[in-house]
Amino acid sequence: MTAHKAGALTHDKVNWDAIDWPSAHYVVRRLLHWYTRLGQVEINEQTYRERGKQRRPFSESAGVECRGYSIGLQRAITDLGADDAFAQGPKKLKEHYGIEVPLSSAQAITMRHGERIESNREVLRKVPRGGVECVIGEMDGCMLPVVSINERENEESPADGRKRRKLDWQEARLCLAREPEKVTGRYGATMGGPEKAGELFADCVIRVGGGLATKLHCLGDGATWIVTQAKKRLLQMLVLFLIDFYHLSEYLAKAGEAISPDGKAQWLKRQQERMKSNMVDEVLKELARSAQAVGDKDDPVHKCKRYIENRLDYFDYATALKAGLPIGTGEVESANRWLIQKRIKLSGAWWTTPNLEKMLALRSLRANGDWETYWAEVRQAAA
Repeated sequence: MTAHKAGALTHDKVNWDAIDWPSAHYVVRRLLHWYTRLGQVEINEQTYRERGKQRRPFSESAGVECRGYSIGLQRAITDLGADDAFAQGPKKLKEHYGIEVPLSSAQAITMRHGERIESNREVLRKVPRGGVECVIGEMDGCMLPVVSINERENEESPADGRKRRKLDWQEARLCLAREPEKVTGRYGATMGGPEKAGELFADCVIRVGGGLATKLHCLGDGATWIVTQAKKRLLQMLVLFLIDFYHLSEYLAKAGEAISPDGKAQWLKRQQERMKSNMVDEVLKELARSAQAVGDKDDPVHKCKRYIENRLDYFDYATALKAGLPIGTGEVESANRWLIQKRIKLSGAWWTTPNLEKMLALRSLRANGDWETYWAEVRQAAA
């Protein structure tokens, strides 16, 4: 079931003059049917046999095949499959279009277009000259349910693959880039490792206008891969990295509970104000005094102290606040929920890693506003 244009009868695909009509003879009338948003279309098609090969002039010229789906219907199926569980798609098609599509077909069509989007995705790597003044970049990860089928170790292993399945969790990485004055940005999501995520992040930054003259205001939760990839992929740009303020506050809050259980809220607020004023040394001194009293190096106070000491170059909140730039990764964390988790983390849903990659590519395409462009390309390829 590939992309077909239903009903548009052009003769460009068949070289009618090349058919040796004297040697071609009528074989049989065959019932040809395919599915569209208007319902099932049926015609009686004449087929010919030429030098032992069957020729189907109408199917070739119209660009359809038996039991295929029109591009318009594929678009509707993919649209529903990208938003809701696959089981809901056929029900909505029945309600809105009055046509019945098997669940397996709806899933296969959606995944095929996701695969096409993922495999044809062009990733920009070269940073152009010039560029906009500033770009905000954020990266974050979230855990998704993954299922795999183990190989049969011996004859005693169950033949039924369902009994050999392994359920696990795997991290999906999401990146976002936008200009400070823009409301929407560009997204990239992958189940690949840090290297793949870094490529997508650089692509997002470049596509929103990032260049050699651009200052990249990059935020993350302090994970090593985020800092490494931001600087590696955009080495020629001025990259200013900032630790997510609310992630830092979580460490400070836990330390405050151990240092001042009765006044933890006031203690936390005081340290937050110090960090926003770049008074990092004052915060570390207070943590150090309490850490000596506690002694346990695995307690929240020591952990908070180490977290800050290992990232001393990434707490310039005062400069960001003065420039009106964000100090938290709330935007990309929100995108984790509506772009990834809303569709994928459904009750009882488990995915294979390849299918997750296809769905992430599909939903990223929609989030980036490239939906119309993609289907125009599909129609052009089928023309």
